[in-house]
Amino acid sequence: MAMPPPVVGGGGQQEQWQERLSRALKMVVEQEQDLFDREAVAAALAVSPAAMPPAAVPLPAPPMVVPIMAGGGQVAKRKKKHFSEQEVQHLREGVQKYGVGNWANMLNDPALQFDETRNAVSLKDKWRNLMKSA
Repeated sequence: MAMPPPVVGGGGQQEQWQERLSRALKMVVEQEQDLFDREAVAAALAVSPAAMPPAAVPLPAPPMVVPIMAGGGQVAKRKKKHFSEQEVQHLREGVQKYGVGNWANMLNDPALQFDETRNAVSLKDKWRNLMKSA
């Protein structure tokens, strides 16, 4: 089944290619051919492989993440690091300066020193616990 070639420079050229490609892929799958075989797809499109749009650049494989396993096959938890008195004082200063809820601004302020493991959520949680005990 021969399909007409796409209109070059006309409106909807991308839509035509997408429609033709989806029909061609369906034909390739029905015939149980390799989807990455440009010749098979080109034959289903009834065009030469050179006339096909360029293939997408393959993405590198994502890095493999392996959890740290503790004894017994369980994932090890990060060791809890308690807030120092200096960090608590800087947290109070940050709330006075930026207000409650601006935790990221506090972390980015060079005058307020926090441990490198602290994030906005840890500041929020510490502030909530300070308010409970007050």
